[in-house]
Amino acid sequence: MPEAELIERMVHLYPGATMQELVDEYVKAYELPEGRGSDEESYMLDAHKREKWNVTYMDFCSRRYAHGPLRGDRVLEAGCGTGGSLPHLTQRFREVVGLDPDLPALLIAAKRLEEIGGRGGVTLVAAMLEQQVVEPDCCDAVKCTDVIEHVADPVRAAEVMGSAMSERSVAFVLTPNRWSFLTPEPHVRLWGVNLLPRRVADRYVEWRVGLRYSDITRLLSVRELMTVLRRTGADEVRMIPVEDKHLNPESERGAMLKRTFGRPPLTWLSSAARPVQPTLEALCVRGTPTG
Repeated sequence: MPEAELIERMVHLYPGATMQELVDEYVKAYELPEGRGSDEESYMLDAHKREKWNVTYMDFCSRRYAHGPLRGDRVLEAGCGTGGSLPHLTQRFREVVGLDPDLPALLIAAKRLEEIGGRGGVTLVAAMLEQQVVEPDCCDAVKCTDVIEHVADPVRAAEVMGSAMSERSVAFVLTPNRWSFLTPEPHVRLWGVNLLPRRVADRYVEWRVGLRYSDITRLLSVRELMTVLRRTGADEVRMIPVEDKHLNPESERGAMLKRTFGRPPLTWLSSAARPVQPTLEALCVRGTPTG
């Protein structure tokens, strides 16, 4: 179904539809390969539960490496999709701007907010991340999770995110790692496809799932991600150590392990694991960190 037709149908259904019904309409319209439709539906419906962890982890990183708890007047969710993070962000910020080019997904996000609560203070904007749609220096935080690998121009996207950051702010970026071999590639669920040369990956994924890999995603390595994020103009761009994610550093046991990993030779192990860990998390900090 053409996108314009899908938008018209979802707008017509919206007043009386549930989020489940809008998700069903969305999945049906794209005629995904067998088995992928139900996976995509579950992924959308579970987004609120899944994104609670991302917002909590972003708060932890902000407290440890930036300006303290994740709070403020305005936050930009760069790539909000169907809005899983939005209800969690409304509990921390007075105003939330959810940006995404997928208008049907934004309709699902709006319905999610209606059903869960928290519609007030949320502005949804249909636009590319590379477009300058918010005024400069207006956001206390930017959240960009599982998005930078999908944009056409990651450098321009980073520049736009950086321009939105206020003088004392933080941007949290999470993305799958191109060079990880520890899990299947997360978008097409094929082992090792991300390790192939991009042209070979295109042909292989088109053979397996009917779509070119480069039309789905373009994963970044640690070096590529750091190069991109420096274009935010942040005062500091920090890769989050792998143990912060997996060892719960806020518990007593986790704090002990954090101190242990801070000493050689284990500190070298942390650095060695970074290039192949399944996901990369980075923090762009503007202003002097207090953590």
